[in-house]
Amino acid sequence: MASGGVNYQWTPAAPLNLSTAQNPLATLQNDQQFVVRVTDIGGCIGYDTVFVQVYTGPTYHVPNSFTPNNDGLNDVFRAIPVGISYTEWFRVFNRYGELVFSTNQWLKGWDGFFKGTTAQAGTYVWMIKGVDKNGKVVEMKGTVLLIR
Repeated sequence: MASGGVNYQWTPAAPLNLSTAQNPLATLQNDQQFVVRVTDIGGCIGYDTVFVQVYTGPTYHVPNSFTPNNDGLNDVFRAIPVGISYTEWFRVFNRYGELVFSTNQWLKGWDGFFKGTTAQAGTYVWMIKGVDKNGKVVEMKGTVLLIR
């Protein structure tokens, strides 16, 4: 995502829906590097490089930390499905093995609360089970760091 400008020019333009958009969309088959040229209201020009990694799936993209502090950034811990038709369950456990969060709703995530109060900072274990478009079961597990 580019910001702070009045004009944007992304290259290469071919895979993008609009190469002059602030946040263009792309349908990619392989990883791709883009360069964005941003011009601000005063005519100053800046450049940045963005590398987009294509996840081919079926898998879940799961972050390794989150900060539920209501700043609008990384406030919710969620698994992003890639090539998954539906999620059977997504669960988070504390260090004592207690279930602190569970859902089967698509893209729903944990807000860092447990039994109505803020959960302690630390490491939590997550597990997820989903099914891809061919009926193949995908199960993953890992840890996430809750940062306060």
